[in-house]
Amino acid sequence: MPNQDLLDQATDLYRLRFEKLYQEYLTWNKQIISSIGEVPGFDRVELVMSYLRGAMINSNDAEKHFGDVQLYYQFSYALSQLMGHSDRRIPTKLALSAWLSAKHQLNLQKNSVSSAA
Repeated sequence: MPNQDLLDQATDLYRLRFEKLYQEYLTWNKQIISSIGEVPGFDRVELVMSYLRGAMINSNDAEKHFGDVQLYYQFSYALSQLMGHSDRRIPTKLALSAWLSAKHQLNLQKNSVSSAA
């Protein structure tokens, strides 16, 4: 994921911060996949991370809205396939919509508290 040209131009402080956060990102992805259950046969971590990177780039290029339920539904389907869990049910669009709504409400509350302080 890192752009080497940008890393070369960054100060040591920013480069070290990026490297730390990137390592945390890699570790988090591996932990999540392990907790869901690895299926042998492919490097599922690499498959999922490559898919997510491409999906993030494509979503940005297509200017997709972060609250698009169809986007999350499609991601859920793709991730279950890539992780070898096609036999598991993915969240319904209704469940994803409720999750996004709850996240939005939580962010509104956090912003309200932050602006009051």
